[in-house]
Amino acid sequence: MSARVAEDQLKESKEQRTERSKEQAGRVTFWQEPEVTVVANRSLDPADVYLKISSVGGSHAVSDVKYLGTIPPCIRLSLPAKKLLEVLSDEKSAPDLSSVYVSMIYLSDTYGKKWQRSSYGQLEPGWNEATVQVERMNALLTQALGYRGVLLSDPSVKSEALDSCGPGN
Repeated sequence: MSARVAEDQLKESKEQRTERSKEQAGRVTFWQEPEVTVVANRSLDPADVYLKISSVGGSHAVSDVKYLGTIPPCIRLSLPAKKLLEVLSDEKSAPDLSSVYVSMIYLSDTYGKKWQRSSYGQLEPGWNEATVQVERMNALLTQALGYRGVLLSDPSVKSEALDSCGPGN
């Protein structure tokens, strides 16, 4: 009997943790504005965020995953398209500034659970490890060296506090 109670409590605790995790991930969003991508963390916890930066133009499409950084709670980041193009163009040829956008974000919450959000706003658990793995390894190495990441460290990336943050916002 007590084993059954312990099992039920463990199951309930896991469900609550998953729900809290989804609540946090649900508060990390992004959208496009003219020549700027905005990433907002409206949760009360930091989140590690990776961006899938894409560019379409001419006869080819280019995309790559880059580590944005650990976004503090209640922060809005404005990422200029020019900076996204620079980051994408480091390894690949991007057509032009007007065609660069963020097509997906990948995030890891305070519980270590992984999520992905599409440019349509759809939030799904997990991420494609093959897509994120190399950049994740690069990010872990740069963090170990005390480096915050290409985008978060750049002075052109503007950061501002959000007024509405946490549950109910």
